[in-house]
This record gives sequence, structure tokens and C-alpha cells, in this order.
Amino acid sequence: MVNTIIFDFGDVFINKDKEGKIKKFAALGLTDWNEELEKLEGKLETGKINEEGFLNGIRKHI
Repeated sequence: MVNTIIFDFGDVFINKDKEGKIKKFAALGLTDWNEELEKLEGKLETGKINEEGFLNGIRKHI
């Protein structure tokens, strides 16, 4: 039985591959990962937007 779940947002326990993320989005046509996209990602990570909202925000930059 699992009695504890740890969510790691903010690179506390596990470092996210930020460069890898940028390269993958660049392959889709994104030319620049900027502060606006960082904020969008933060909203996704904190539950303020869902996946569809995140993808719609990304599409505006492609």
C-alpha cells in the first residue's frame, strides 16, 4: 500500500532536462523559449491550466 506520494516541482529532487525540452519544442517549430513560456509551464505545473491550455499557449508561439 502506498501511503506517501511526493511531487517534485521546481527541480528539488529531480532535475528536469530543460535543454532537452527546448530541443523537442524547436523540432516542432518553436523558435524561442522565453519568460512567457516559462510562466505558462509554471501554470501547468501548479494546476492553474490543464494540458490543453498549455498546448494552446505553446501553439501561439509556433
